[in-house]
Amino acid sequence: MYITDWAQVRNDRVPPDGTFGPLDDFYDRGFDLAGRLWSSSGWKPRDVAVVQPYDGFTPLVYFWLEALGFCPVGEAWRVLEDTDLDPQGTFPLLSGGGNTGWGRLHGLPQVLECYLQLAGRAEARQIAGATTALSTYATPARNLGQAILYTNDPAA
Repeated sequence: MYITDWAQVRNDRVPPDGTFGPLDDFYDRGFDLAGRLWSSSGWKPRDVAVVQPYDGFTPLVYFWLEALGFCPVGEAWRVLEDTDLDPQGTFPLLSGGGNTGWGRLHGLPQVLECYLQLAGRAEARQIAGATTALSTYATPARNLGQAILYTNDPAA
């Protein structure tokens, strides 16, 4: 597995204690991260077979999907409701269970699942033909937030 590209949220403001800050920060900073990630890599959301957004708090999955362009803003709930998210489905999502399935391991399940999928070692969860993957960490609103693109093609 190779890391193709990486981007981190640029954030020099600190939100009030006990908050993630205003909702606009999720989108403004998330869109900035996504723009840099997709521009630098040459990839688009449709190029990613294994999608592993950070889910330390369930709403973060919605924010990451929308900020990264997997769906329009305000429509992530519809993707989760109307799409087959199973590893053999039309939009496999968090095929390894994420933090919800593993316990709160701060993004490690997402990275591990990307490796297992691209190495063809995910067993019953294997996404057929998976050659590209994405994992995110933290939130798109804070400077901890980051996204990593992976491939099993050394030339990518």
